[in-house]
Amino acid sequence: MLVVSSTCPMKLLDQLLDRATSAIPAHLHGGVVVFGSAPMVFDGLKPDVTFDLDLFVSDQTYAALLGAGFTEDLDERGLPRVMVAEAVEVVRVWTGVSFEQLFRASQTREGSRGLRVAALEHVLAFKALSGREKDQREAEVIRKALRRHAVRIRDLTAADLPSIHALNEAGAPGVHPEPPEQLAAITRESCIALAAEIDGVVVGFCQVLPPGADYRSVNYAWFSARYDDFVYLDRVAVAEELRGGGIGALLYAEVERRTKAPWFTLEVNLRPRNEGSLRFHARHGFLEVGQQETDYGALVSLMAKRLR
Repeated sequence: MLVVSSTCPMKLLDQLLDRATSAIPAHLHGGVVVFGSAPMVFDGLKPDVTFDLDLFVSDQTYAALLGAGFTEDLDERGLPRVMVAEAVEVVRVWTGVSFEQLFRASQTREGSRGLRVAALEHVLAFKALSGREKDQREAEVIRKALRRHAVRIRDLTAADLPSIHALNEAGAPGVHPEPPEQLAAITRESCIALAAEIDGVVVGFCQVLPPGADYRSVNYAWFSARYDDFVYLDRVAVAEELRGGGIGALLYAEVERRTKAPWFTLEVNLRPRNEGSLRFHARHGFLEVGQQETDYGALVSLMAKRLR
């Protein structure tokens, strides 16, 4: 998560946080995440909230609030909410992000009254999908802030499994869905398995297999039958809100730096057509060396790049 030291006054935000923590029973505070525009204030990207405070909670916490006597109505989008205090709104559904993803990347911040504050990456995921002009302006502010922040490329670890599973599922149909245990098995078989991280939040990953891996894939088998020495990119996924920002290119560059194999191989969907991926790989020197129908219903372009 991007964290910028800021001494900006948070006059209205302070008042709204006080209202929220006074109204919500203390034993529920740990399951509440500050969302909307407020995280931008904590990161110094705007001086204060405009008029209200948005809080995101799990289904269980939402039910507990209703059980505590709060009433539910609908917001302007027709989504259920609970107004726990004046200008303090609690929801359990947000467009573009799940509570589980958001909660894992959130943390308490100085001045947050013990409530967790959402990571900017997840605020961006919501605002990028909003049709409101204000949200679009704020989404661009967040994009610029994230671009300025360094992306760290590192080895995948077992602790990354929930994050990479969420990224993988969000990448469909460009990335084939897999259960967590299968993603873990692919990581174990990989010769290179990388995470792209921004301040502790995994925003991308890739898994690369060597020849002779214990892996049942018609595409991997195609390359295995034709190449003696190669690496095979089984999958790469980047958080939707950060696609096009160079994270994929960083992952590929690290694969090429680490491998000694002469060929870097992979496939890209032709049906359903993944036009963005086809353009990306053409720019990075991959050439089509074949096509095949797969056992999962896709037609793929089999691509290779000579490294040495």
